[in-house]
Amino acid sequence: LTLISGHANTITDEGDSGVVTVDGNLTVTTNANNGSIMLNDLAVDGTIGLNTHGTGSATVVNDAGLQFSSSTVGGNLHATATTGNMTQSGALDIEGTTTLITSADDATITLGTTSNAFTGALLITTNDSGTDTAGDVSVHGGTTALVIGDSTVDGDLTLTSTATGAAAIADTGRLNIRGITTVSASGVNVTLNTTTNNFQGAVKIGGVNVTVVDAGAIDLGASTVTGTYAVTATAGGDITDSGVLTITGAATFTAANGQSIYLDGANTFSNTVAFSSGGTLANVTIRDSNDFDLSALTLSGNLIATSTGGSITDSGALRISGTSWFLTITSNKDIALDTTTNAFTGALTLNPTGSTGHAEVDGGTTILDIAASTVGGNLSLTSGHATGITDSGTVTVGGNLIATNDVSNGDINMGSLAVDGTIALTTTGSGGDVTLVNDVGLDFATSNIGGDLNATATTGDISDSGTLTVTGATEITLGTTPTLTVTDVTSASVGGDTLIILDNSVFTGGITLNYGGELVLIVDDDDGIRTDIDLAVQVAFVGLTNRVDQMDLSSNIQDLASGSMLNKELKGTSEQKDKIGDTSKELKDAAEQKDLDEDMPDDVEDDNDEAGDEEYEDDDIEDDSGEEDEEDEEDEEDEDDEDEEDDEDEEDDEDEEDDE
Repeated sequence: LTLISGHANTITDEGDSGVVTVDGNLTVTTNANNGSIMLNDLAVDGTIGLNTHGTGSATVVNDAGLQFSSSTVGGNLHATATTGNMTQSGALDIEGTTTLITSADDATITLGTTSNAFTGALLITTNDSGTDTAGDVSVHGGTTALVIGDSTVDGDLTLTSTATGAAAIADTGRLNIRGITTVSASGVNVTLNTTTNNFQGAVKIGGVNVTVVDAGAIDLGASTVTGTYAVTATAGGDITDSGVLTITGAATFTAANGQSIYLDGANTFSNTVAFSSGGTLANVTIRDSNDFDLSALTLSGNLIATSTGGSITDSGALRISGTSWFLTITSNKDIALDTTTNAFTGALTLNPTGSTGHAEVDGGTTILDIAASTVGGNLSLTSGHATGITDSGTVTVGGNLIATNDVSNGDINMGSLAVDGTIALTTTGSGGDVTLVNDVGLDFATSNIGGDLNATATTGDISDSGTLTVTGATEITLGTTPTLTVTDVTSASVGGDTLIILDNSVFTGGITLNYGGELVLIVDDDDGIRTDIDLAVQVAFVGLTNRVDQMDLSSNIQDLASGSMLNKELKGTSEQKDKIGDTSKELKDAAEQKDLDEDMPDDVEDDNDEAGDEEYEDDDIEDDSGEEDEEDEEDEEDEDDEDEEDDEDEEDDEDEEDDE
């Protein structure tokens, strides 16, 4: 059926004309006077073609589906498919508003011809009385941008445009989309910013500069944006991603007060990423394949930031009330959060990968609590809080640890360290104390501690590769069973596998060395060369058995340093450490030697005399058996005076050793 009119009135089926039934195709044309078309009672089985003159509009309602053939409407188009789907076999060129309606449940609209041109807004409605997402809509706008007015789609909505230039895909009314929304417009901007929009499914957008607003929660599907990207959830929901976001320009995500943002897909943000709220955000999770920079952010909850291909930095203050977790997956990429006004109230987890993957955190004026972390490179921590820097889990550092409390009398307390490199510590004020426990040894880099130092090396050596200056009291603990040798007030080395060597350091408040197991204490003269030892402080050794709980070396160090030797072996040892010292030839006389022996604690003598122990001898003792026997008898008498419990067999053993 073909209808043509040049009258100013419309081509219509109103009145008593009844239903227009066409088994084939219908073509309706007005060719003059801006004539319109109004056909509300059609029963067309074939295609429908509509052409109006000037600004003439067209309205069609078909009893079944509706298939458009090529049509040009100068005014508005209003089309309804009552019981079927709406499709096209030819291009549609609509200058005015286009209203498309399917009345049947699950009926769809598919207008995918690439030469379509919808100049005015699209108002689209599909119906699904259930709760599923049937009733999809797909519209291709050709080379024109698409404008979407008030629309309700119970399925998916797909909008496509190949337009370029200043045009944009935009909304002029509320979009209520139950299914997935997909917008493909790589050459133009996409602006869907009506505040009452409701995208119930994922929103996937490809465009230049993209803006999306949802009244509730919004899920971001796979999107590629070559310009800026701004996403807002105005109230009542979080911002999440279910697909990969590839954003070239700056990205901004805004959620309502108390809501969260979770973007943990394999995303790529090539520019800055900002998170904001009209109030305070709860939690933020972000994952980026590039270097990732965090701008100023305040959270009442937790922050998780992951970079799979680059480093993590901050360009604004991070104020996080909950926990914070930072991870770089590519080897040797850094975590640098050095803004001095940061405030991490909860614990931080730091996991940069690789031997040169460093981590630096400035906690501002708040406590800096490091949870279980693994740093392949160096770890640098700064806090300006009185409680300062602490750990709540094992902190593993492949490189060096630098910990600084920059407030007066602020502490550092890290009891779960696993640091392979050096440790540098800085506190100020007499109350700026440091407590640390490392799983292996301790090597102090240049450090300045205003208060006390309490340091424990669980299994390894203790040394200072830099100057360790401690104003307060110092207590150092070895957790293994070392043999200890003290060479001067600031240096102690442990024979065997475990050492304490602190020969660069200054302990103004004194030093206490704690250990368990065997002990041999020696203060010597550095291989016969007298060393000037300035004992302005007391050196105390605690934890000994047999009541040798403390020794004050300041009163007799000069005599000891001139060549004498003091050995002490603890009970239960399996093997006596052999160390034979020569009697100094510089001793003035036997009286001075006797005075020196009396200065020693009584219980420094061996509990069980064994091979390797020696008494002090005169240099001119002759090696003949008669004189040695007489001297042995004198030695036995002396031993009887000191310890009546020793039997003669043990004394004979010692005599034989003396003979040798």
